[in-house]
Amino acid sequence: MHVPAFCDSCGAIFASGIVAGGGTFTFTGCAATCPRCGAMARIPDGTFSFIGDTIRLLSGPAATVAQLRRLAEIVRAVRARAMTREAAEAAVASDVPQFAALFEWLRKHQGDLAAWIGVILTAIGLVIAARESGGPKVEVHNVVQVLTSGPPPAPPTRAPVRSEPRVGRNDPCPCGSGKKHKRCCGSVDARARGDAQGGSSSGSSGSGPSSPAAR
Repeated sequence: MHVPAFCDSCGAIFASGIVAGGGTFTFTGCAATCPRCGAMARIPDGTFSFIGDTIRLLSGPAATVAQLRRLAEIVRAVRARAMTREAAEAAVASDVPQFAALFEWLRKHQGDLAAWIGVILTAIGLVIAARESGGPKVEVHNVVQVLTSGPPPAPPTRAPVRSEPRVGRNDPCPCGSGKKHKRCCGSVDARARGDAQGGSSSGSSGSGPSSPAAR
């Protein structure tokens, strides 16, 4: 199972390249390079524990699909910054109090809020799908697979460099004189290039050894 990494710079969630098997794992200070923006993405401490606790809370027998959808609305509002975390906690306590522990966990991990919101929304979607289809219960690896199996993010692209069009010798001169380029500014450019070449050749000949007659 690939451990997900979360990029604070562009919000991407991707497989970090670290593969974990069975058992309990602790990741402290781990990071990976984001393939979308090139920034360093984090592997938050306690990733698997948080995912497991979230699934157990969302999968409780008292949670209905309607309540899960209401929780998703609140969490999305927090992610879109349309609702503060304090207002979200109040809404959860009023509408879906069985999920209040979720925001207690978020309060403890404020630095990883964006990452955990992605985990929560993914877990809610999977639990709702399992409820409606009668499928097997959601496991940690199901959430991780969805988080890390999205399309590979596009690498950053540079804006195309636009170059000035080349003026032909027989084209109208861009200065607006009405003459051909070779009869106008083109001849000036040619003379300037000739003077530069002549100066460099005379300079190079002057630096060579003197003739026997000069000696």
